[in-house]
Amino acid sequence: MAKQKIDHNRSELRRLAEAYALNRTAEFLLQETERTLLDQMKDSLMAGAGRIFSRITQGEYDGVEPGKNLLEEDFQAVLSGTDDRQGAAILSRGTREQLYLSVRLSRILEIEPALPIIIDDSMANFDGPHLDETLGILSEVAKRHQIFVLTCHGSLLERLSKLNSPVQYWKLERGQFALSERDDLISHLA
Repeated sequence: MAKQKIDHNRSELRRLAEAYALNRTAEFLLQETERTLLDQMKDSLMAGAGRIFSRITQGEYDGVEPGKNLLEEDFQAVLSGTDDRQGAAILSRGTREQLYLSVRLSRILEIEPALPIIIDDSMANFDGPHLDETLGILSEVAKRHQIFVLTCHGSLLERLSKLNSPVQYWKLERGQFALSERDDLISHLA
């Protein structure tokens, strides 16, 4: 009877060892796949986001990299001229929003056919120079994409009117959209 128990436990131990080896192999393959994906993201999506982010921040940052874990929605902002990477959590709110907008725009620009872009007060926390850079980028993107900018900030409308792009102003009042003049809409938002 003891020999039967030993034989049975050996066969159970073998089954468990095989399952363990299979799980460790799967873990290794998943880690390698994640590393490969992160490397590819750095070369493709993040390169475009880095160029946009560098332009928005007027060269303060010169790159964007994915976070170390694909399951976390974090990006690393690369300070210009250094190897210093800053996670989104430690950036100021405005810089963090510039980073996320850069990543979104980069991804949108890669999609065919060109999609409309809706921006809902994503630039509310940008200071003047960074806002102007962002609007310049959007003006270029507007040559290929239809862009809707939703805002309750009249100052943004004033800056939009200075662009060399056609702009239509629409007012939402009591659930109804109506074409509007810039000054009337600014007055309405005040």
